[in-house]
Amino acid sequence: MSKLVRFSVCLDKNLVEEFDQHIESKNYSNRSDAFRDLMRKAIIEKSLNKDVKTAGTIIISYDHHKRELLNKLVNVEHDYEDVIISTQHIHINHDSCMEMIALRGSSKRMIELSNKIRNIKGIKNTEICFVVI
Repeated sequence: MSKLVRFSVCLDKNLVEEFDQHIESKNYSNRSDAFRDLMRKAIIEKSLNKDVKTAGTIIISYDHHKRELLNKLVNVEHDYEDVIISTQHIHINHDSCMEMIALRGSSKRMIELSNKIRNIKGIKNTEICFVVI
């Protein structure tokens, strides 16, 4: 079992109040749990700069009526077959689709893929999420 370490932090009152609202909205049981999550996220983000082995997802939304978007998306995905495990296509409504791309491998390659997808004309939103493995 790990040892717990107590430390104090001095923060602006408004920042603490905003953080407490964040804690409540995310249903954390206390500040320590929320702060631990923030620390872990910062450590993971730092490790991604070192090109570590990761697993994750890229979630995108787009207008499927946009000319040539699907061809461009598929071409980019084929260039990253070394990190793509699978994709899932979801119809949101008549005009919008969502795609979830499951990934495993080089964090650097996954970030490159996410950036290339983000720059395809017609992509509305791109979110990437990682865990270090």
